Amino acid sequence: MITESREIDTQTRFISDETIQLTRLYTFHKCPDNMGLVVCENFRGVNACRFLTNNFSIDAMSVAGLY
Repeated sequence: MITESREIDTQTRFISDETIQLTRLYTFHKCPDNMGLVVCENFRGVNACRFLTNNFSIDAMSVAGLY
């Protein structure tokens, strides 16, 4: 479930930057905290890469840059 969406720069390869909460019974009990979900195109523009993080002190570009 999306709890917050942040604005993204349309000049970048980023598709979305959101805060989500896992809602399935098993996953919610294992991870009840909010997670950051950053979605961006890969460098070839073919597939989307999805990054989950619990670090809200860095921006979406830094999250993607770590991987």
